Amino acid sequence: MRQVLSSLLVIAGLVSGQAIAAPESPPHADIRDSGFVYCVSGQVNTFNPSKASSGLIVDTLAAQFYDRLLDVDPYTYRLMPELAESWEVLDNGATYRFHLRRDVPFQKTDWFTPTRKMNADDVVFTFQRIFDRNNPWHNVNGSNFPYFDSLQFADNVKSVRKLDNHT
Repeated sequence: MRQVLSSLLVIAGLVSGQAIAAPESPPHADIRDSGFVYCVSGQVNTFNPSKASSGLIVDTLAAQFYDRLLDVDPYTYRLMPELAESWEVLDNGATYRFHLRRDVPFQKTDWFTPTRKMNADDVVFTFQRIFDRNNPWHNVNGSNFPYFDSLQFADNVKSVRKLDNHT
């Protein structure tokens, strides 16, 4: 009887052990198939870096979608080329001349194929939209440009002009 009882307890233990075993977790989808996941403690109100009022948007999120003329090395704080392959500071800092890369296409997706590469007209358009309050695109989605406004950009920039397609 003792041997039968011991055998029943062992079998009961095995059965109950199998009953409480954790189920196998489903395989995780590859992030490239499922989308973009980023955890932040803050409010994301725009992906447009010129409209952003937070470093969270500009430095973390918008940098994933937009290129800048120049970037800043996070360790040395030195300027690094991005859309501008080189630049010159002239007239004791009153004039900046940017030499643009020639190989930068607009984003290509299944529903949008760019017809041209980025050029100086695009850079001029972007800056004029920000600092020229009379530009027809200035007030699209509101007229505030928090970062540029904090630098008094519209008051300090006299003009932005193109010298050629890449300068």
